[in-house]
Amino acid sequence: MKPIVKIALALVGAVLIAVLLRLFAVGTYSVPFEGMEPALHRGERILVNKWNYGRIHRRDVIVFQDPSVEDGKKTLIGRVMAMPGEVIYMDHEFHFSHAVNLQDTLPAQPIMVPLKDIEVPVRPWNATLMRNTLTLHENQPAEVKNGKLYIDGKETPHCNFTQNYYWVMTDNESTLSDSRLFGFVPEDHIIGKATRIWFTTQLSRLWKKVE
Repeated sequence: MKPIVKIALALVGAVLIAVLLRLFAVGTYSVPFEGMEPALHRGERILVNKWNYGRIHRRDVIVFQDPSVEDGKKTLIGRVMAMPGEVIYMDHEFHFSHAVNLQDTLPAQPIMVPLKDIEVPVRPWNATLMRNTLTLHENQPAEVKNGKLYIDGKETPHCNFTQNYYWVMTDNESTLSDSRLFGFVPEDHIIGKATRIWFTTQLSRLWKKVE
């Protein structure tokens, strides 16, 4: 085989490997807002591990498709704060906690994060959230009437889901670009885990691990 052919094949192979890595292993994304400061600053670019990312842990910083956008083209960044099957508490001002006594003066209502094939109880305070999740991600015709959930026109005290969901929040609670706005994040919307900062205007942050 001629040297020039070998070089050409090597270049083609390198490009192919780079493309495969880009598609299946590692991606790069730009941080779109200030909500993840100080962990991530707006405009920084991060490496995202997409390779077999199925073991999601609490407090992972993830890149995911916006659950409120049907075409899936808009991506967001947030931190996993609650896992499938866990119960969280939310008050009327959208303050979040794993603890019951979120606020002493105002009651915080329990909300179960959907776990695949496990029944989630429907209550007046989570009925709308359940309806949105069912219609957007489970292809089920659901509606809410007088605080009650109806699927296919039938009232249901509980509902089931075909995949796991996560409660994702920004580090800065004043930035409402998280689950408080769009609800649960389906597992099939998660692109990968943010790992390193590879571009930033601050030299001290270059190649910093995302934590």
